[in-house]
Amino acid sequence: MGKAYFLHTRGDGTRQISWRVWVLVWVLPVCMIGGGLIELLLQTYHLSQGVRVTGTVERVYEWDNDIPWIFSDEPKTYSPVFQYSLPDGREAGASSHMSDPSLDFEVGSAHEIIVFPDQDRDVMVPGPHVHAAGWIVLYLGFALCVPAVLASLLFWRWKARGAG
Repeated sequence: MGKAYFLHTRGDGTRQISWRVWVLVWVLPVCMIGGGLIELLLQTYHLSQGVRVTGTVERVYEWDNDIPWIFSDEPKTYSPVFQYSLPDGREAGASSHMSDPSLDFEVGSAHEIIVFPDQDRDVMVPGPHVHAAGWIVLYLGFALCVPAVLASLLFWRWKARGAG
């Protein structure tokens, strides 16, 4: 077995690119795209397992928004706590598992929420923010494809300039 290499020029001038180069160039974009898709599928699955009920806002937690300004120019972010009736009639209460500037609900107002009666977990407030993490990871993966394609082109160009 020969010596391990990334880029290699043979004695006759032909150039070779190791499989290791392609792994290094493409592993992050592919993993990010895969992770984003998995996150989107998991969130969709979790939403399908819940039951939609109407919840009443009991209180709303508020704090300064630390989301970068390119994503949100809102100064505050909010996380509501709901009171609701389970499908079997029992009363329950839980917080949403997320915070977002769009969740600034009035105390006492009613909103559709997704609850998980057989699980001890927070409620979910339907909306685009539920899938935000998956979309962000997916978009970052596609954005990372640009430098990966450029690096691939540079490597192919280097290989083509070799003798033979």
